Amino acid sequence: MEFLGDITGLDPSRPSLLELIAQEQLRDTLQPAIKYILAVFAQQYPRYLIRLVNRFEESYSLLMLIVERHYLKVHGASFAENFYGLKRRRTPAVETVRVNAALNEISPHEKLQPRDINRSLFFLVGIPYLRAKAHQYYEDFGGGIDPTLIESVPRSSPHQQTLVDKIKNAYKSIYPWMNLSMELWQLAHSLGYLFDKTPFYRPWLAWMGIDIRRLGSADYVLNQKGADKDAIRPTGVLPLIRYYLFHSRQQLLDSLKLLLPISIFFLKFLEWWYSPSSPARALSAPRSGPAIPPPAKLSPHPRGLSIDELPYGSCPLCHEQLQNATALPTGYAFCYRCIYNYVEENGRCPVTLIALPGFRVGLSFTCSRTTMKFGKQIQSQQIPGWGAYYLDYKALKKIISSLASSQIPSYDAVRPTDLLNFANRPVQIENTVPPESTSELSEDFSTTTLSLYPAQEHDPPGAGTIFHAHKAAFFFKLERELEKARTNYYNCT
Repeated sequence: MEFLGDITGLDPSRPSLLELIAQEQLRDTLQPAIKYILAVFAQQYPRYLIRLVNRFEESYSLLMLIVERHYLKVHGASFAENFYGLKRRRTPAVETVRVNAALNEISPHEKLQPRDINRSLFFLVGIPYLRAKAHQYYEDFGGGIDPTLIESVPRSSPHQQTLVDKIKNAYKSIYPWMNLSMELWQLAHSLGYLFDKTPFYRPWLAWMGIDIRRLGSADYVLNQKGADKDAIRPTGVLPLIRYYLFHSRQQLLDSLKLLLPISIFFLKFLEWWYSPSSPARALSAPRSGPAIPPPAKLSPHPRGLSIDELPYGSCPLCHEQLQNATALPTGYAFCYRCIYNYVEENGRCPVTLIALPGFRVGLSFTCSRTTMKFGKQIQSQQIPGWGAYYLDYKALKKIISSLASSQIPSYDAVRPTDLLNFANRPVQIENTVPPESTSELSEDFSTTTLSLYPAQEHDPPGAGTIFHAHKAAFFFKLERELEKARTNYYNCT
């Protein structure tokens, strides 16, 4: 990347905006990549790594503090800047680019001082950590959630909110604007740097008096001299141990710029190796011959039912829309009522005329199981200790059990959503039985009136917004379950 030519060509040491953005993107993508790898290993070794995953922001910031401090002290640049062949220098009052190029040396005033290193560490490690925690708090407080998902959640009145709730709401309102202002501020400096209006592409670099330059020949010569000096090993046991302890850490940190491209290449290799088109799929495939093709489609018999002009989704027997679609082994679908009667009488497929010996069209459910499941679902939705105040569950279950056992042809009921509009008065739901089916009722069947939505004076003590919201949600689910029970009952008959 250090060989990338400058766009203007006036200052060869001045990096382009693309180089600066690339090194920032590398720094920003390291954090989620390391977090993903750590989360994968934490699943295998949770005893040792789960704490690091839970406190990843702090652990990552501490790691980057060590790495960035080493690169700033040794190379005069951050890790990402050194990877792209860039360096930091103290901005001189007068540019001496030609003089330095002629002498092939670096001015000692351009070297970073300890104060410059500490300031750079604050903006390289501290500011990203604070922004990450601020975004995490914003999401924890409910920021960025689709408003349609929380429209039904009851909101407390302003006088009921505590000081902490008010601070959270204010933070959720202010944070997006603060983040937008920060991004616009950085964009303005980037545009100024692009059009050569300022030597700093970030505002805090101007505050610190530090700009970013490309590494020149003098920098490489100086680095080589330092490497040759470190290669000289001292004599003696203790000095040799001290040498290895000090230089092993330095060599490990310096090797990160080589380990990064190697790890990227290794990850890309794994991605290709486990892709569907890789040779690993062919080697791991079972040697059981070619895949078995699906069975051929059975053509209609000339004397069978014609389905050429039949609209899609229609039953070949009744030519109506499919109701409770049921497929035969021949691959054709019919209405359950139609095909059940036909197979019982003829024992064959009406389209292909293929015999179906021993085949019996069966329901995918039973009425008794459906009723019991319905009852358990209703019971599980009640708040413990509150259900008796807004639903007589035992009476409801008795009515449904009587309907299932007596097989009443039809019944009518008031829709629960209609009851929500009459919350201030009790609405009676009666089980209406046709006159011709009265003789079919069992003796234990009761036509007792069931009050599904009593008035608010029947509510338990202390019932507030949460109780009424749960009450309305319960009746909405009750309506869905009643419709399912009625549909299943009609299918049984």
